[in-house]
Amino acid sequence: MIHIEIDDSDFREAIRHLRGGVEDKKLWAAMGEKLLRSHRKRFKDEVAPDGTPWQKRSPASEQIRKKGKPKPKHHSILKHQGRLSQTLRYQASHSGLLLGSDLPYAAIHQFGGKTRMFGKHEVKIPARPYLGVAKADREMARKLIVHYLARKLK
Repeated sequence: MIHIEIDDSDFREAIRHLRGGVEDKKLWAAMGEKLLRSHRKRFKDEVAPDGTPWQKRSPASEQIRKKGKPKPKHHSILKHQGRLSQTLRYQASHSGLLLGSDLPYAAIHQFGGKTRMFGKHEVKIPARPYLGVAKADREMARKLIVHYLARKLK
């Protein structure tokens, strides 16, 4: 009789990681860096995570914007001074990733709503989603996790 013994401890370790979630800060940080790049590209392309173009500014908003100070550095949507795209940050932990901006006006651009522009004119700002996980982001995350697990099995 032949007796075969297989050491599957690495495999069991990888399965344990899957059951309890992937707990590796370096993995989540790598994902954060890649997501920052895709979000910056989204600002450049002026599109939502699903690829939908952001709604253009209304003529009234353009007039208010031209009178506002300081003068805009950029003429693209959501880039008056460029702060919103520049303040995107991620925070990686052992069990996950947070990505966003701490600017007070970040949420109104993501979800839309009414506000006062330059403290004078009440305007309705349409939702222009910039945060989210696009199809390409999901594929990138899947590849990172598969690569991570393959390393764990070695």
